[in-house]
Amino acid sequence: MNRPRTVITTLAMVFLAGLIVVMLAVLWMVGQDLRHLMDSRSDVSAKFQKTEQRMGELADELKEAKGERAKVAEGLRKATEAIEALRVEATATQARLKALEEAPKAEPPPAAPAHQPGVGLPPPKGPDAPDPQLVVDDAQRARIKAAREPLMPRLHAAEKAHAKVSIEGDAVRIEIAPFPEEGRQLIAEWRKLLAGILTPEQFETYKKMRLDAVDIRPGLGEEEQVVLISRDEMGLKFDYKRRALAPGAAGYESAGTVSGANALERLRWRHLLTPEAVAKLRGAAQPQ
Repeated sequence: MNRPRTVITTLAMVFLAGLIVVMLAVLWMVGQDLRHLMDSRSDVSAKFQKTEQRMGELADELKEAKGERAKVAEGLRKATEAIEALRVEATATQARLKALEEAPKAEPPPAAPAHQPGVGLPPPKGPDAPDPQLVVDDAQRARIKAAREPLMPRLHAAEKAHAKVSIEGDAVRIEIAPFPEEGRQLIAEWRKLLAGILTPEQFETYKKMRLDAVDIRPGLGEEEQVVLISRDEMGLKFDYKRRALAPGAAGYESAGTVSGANALERLRWRHLLTPEAVAKLRGAAQPQ
């Protein structure tokens, strides 16, 4: 009876030993998997660090690219300004050459002042008249006119960008806010052109003149302007006021009438009028 028990005990021990061997094998396999997982984790961590490093490098490269882009944009802006200045200078040079070609050979008599205001803005009279008088010959007058023409569209554009037009009863009201930056640039270009046309003595005379009625004048764009345009028996009546903002600077006022069938087209402020204002003044331009 002890023999069967011994056999059973032996079999149990063999089974237990086999189970232990299987468990050890399973543990070894699990350990191998864990080692592979740890290795994979290390690889992933290394790759992640490399990715972060690369992202940092890309961020630096992007920052440098933005800096280069800003430099290129600034260079392009300066080049554009230089091209525009060359274009203006070329236009003025062409005008001077054309004026020289068309200039009369005979010595002309002394001419009237070169700087005449646009229709609708008469020159000052009495104590407000220009003094001293700038006298130029026909050739200079032609060159001044040709040099002035390319600047006027820019002056009109600056005025229009800062103008407010409204209808008040039977009148059209135009308010022009200051535009000092554009005004200073136009004055600088205008004086540079004049310095190349006038003699030194004439240019000094020009700078001493009272230039209230000249379109491109000292102080251009540094004041508030108001124009009231209405109808009278003769055509289009205007009342113009300019209030300087600089301390101690004098204002300016002018009034008058532009008559004739094309009075509206000859008006100094025609480029500022809205379609509604044009319709209003076209209906009021003819006497009843």
